[in-house]
Order: sequence, then structure tokens, then C-alpha cells
Amino acid sequence: RIAAQVAAAIHPAVRLAEIEATRRRPPGSLRAHELVLQAWPRIWAQNAADNDQAILLLRQAIEADPAYGRAHALLAWGHSQYVIYLWTKDAAADRRAAARAVEDAIGLIANDPTALAAAGAALSQCLGELDRAETLIEAALALDPNNAWAWQRHGWLGIFRNDPDAAMARFRRALALNPLDPLAFNLRFGMAMAHSIQGDDAEAVRMVREVLHTHPAVTWPWRQLAYMLVGLGDMEGARDAVARLRAACPGISIAQMRECHPMRHLGPRFEAMVDAWRKAGLPER
Repeated sequence: RIAAQVAAAIHPAVRLAEIEATRRRPPGSLRAHELVLQAWPRIWAQNAADNDQAILLLRQAIEADPAYGRAHALLAWGHSQYVIYLWTKDAAADRRAAARAVEDAIGLIANDPTALAAAGAALSQCLGELDRAETLIEAALALDPNNAWAWQRHGWLGIFRNDPDAAMARFRRALALNPLDPLAFNLRFGMAMAHSIQGDDAEAVRMVREVLHTHPAVTWPWRQLAYMLVGLGDMEGARDAVARLRAACPGISIAQMRECHPMRHLGPRFEAMVDAWRKAGLPER
């Protein structure tokens, strides 16, 4: 009953906002909007093939309407996913593409919380520009305080700042706002990372294994599971995690981790990860 009352209260406001946004769009952007909608489920799919298709569709949207800021912002996020999820063939090129897309989006997305969160995600997870990312993500939350994805991205920003308490609070808020989110596994993995930073690798391992069991196609968490298991002294489990990571990402190495991992700038903490991966059998190159 309460949910119905809330929905009844907000739906007219949302509808009016969408009508106003449509009025502001130039006629050419209707095709761009359709292409972005086609890209939307693919960019959330957590696999390289769908990300490829999303990138193609977003580039077509930008060709149709170069001023469509959301397409630029999502393009930045797509290229950043190539890097951090170890799908990239050229991390430096994808990082440059993400940076260009962010710059193209800035100035076009001031009133779009989704685009602001996407650009902030690219800046934080791929480009390491945490202050700038925080500005965009907080702007998204100022526009839409109930945006679960923006709260999730704010939580990951806490992880990248080595602030697990802030990260955990933000992840919990995101989960409370959208408990049925099909991408809640990413949020739960973030919570596992917060537990690990807090020194509770046992709970972190439990949560990461839960993610891997329920989402076997998502392979990038094996890298953190290996690190956590070394911390618990489970070398057999850590070596198995590295083997599974290498099977999913042929050619993966410590050198690639140094180039692609979103926590690569965290100094001693990241070096501890590198040491753990080395002990678990990840090759240098």
C-alpha cells in the first residue's frame, strides 16, 4: 500500500520530466535515443561480446546525435569495462577512448543522473580520477537521491579510496533501494571487498564464492578470491582460483593486473595483492 502511494505520487513527476526532456532533444536524437536503449541491456550484461555490441550501438547513437551526452557517458563506461574486467586487447587504447568519451560527455549531462554515474564510474574504476569521479557521482545523487546504481558507484569509490566503512554504508543503501536488482551481485562483491579491507577475509571469501556460484559467467572476481584465500592461508584454494582466472582470461599476468586493476593506485594494499597473486601462481608476464 505504501509503495503504491509512493508510486502514485512520483509517476506524474517522472512523466512530466520525460516529456520536458523529450521537448529539449533535437529531432535527430530520437534515433540516437533508440540506439542507446538497444545498447542499455548489452552494456549491463557483464560479458565481452555484449559489451562489443553496446560500444557499436553507442557509436552509432553518437553519429546520429553528437550532442547526446548519455551516449558519450555510456561509451566511456563501456571502454572502462574492457579494462577492468580484463577483456581488453589494448588497455592503453581503451583507457584513452574512455577518457575522450568522458570529455565529450561533460557539459552535456548536467541534468542526467544515469550519465553522471556512468561517467563517474569510468573516471573512478578505469582512469583513477577519484576526485573528479566523486564530483559527478555526488551530482547524480543530488539530482536523484534514490538512484541505487549511483549509490553503488559511490560505494565502489569508497573501495578505491581505501575507505571500507563509507563503502559499506553506500552499498547497503543501494541494496535497500533496489533489493531485486539483477546486478546486485556486483554490489555484493563490493561489500566483500569492504569486508576484506576491514580484515575479515573469511566473510569476504564467503560472499565472493556466493557471487561466483550464482553467476558463473562472471569471471573477474576470481582474482580477488585468490588474494583473499592467500590471506587466509588456503594456498590450494588460491592456486585453484588463479587457474580458473587464467582459464577465463588466457594470458593474464601480474603485468596486466598492474595495468588494468581498478585498485592499482592503492600503493601498499595493491602490492599486497600482487604478492598474493604471485604466491598463488600468477605469472609475471
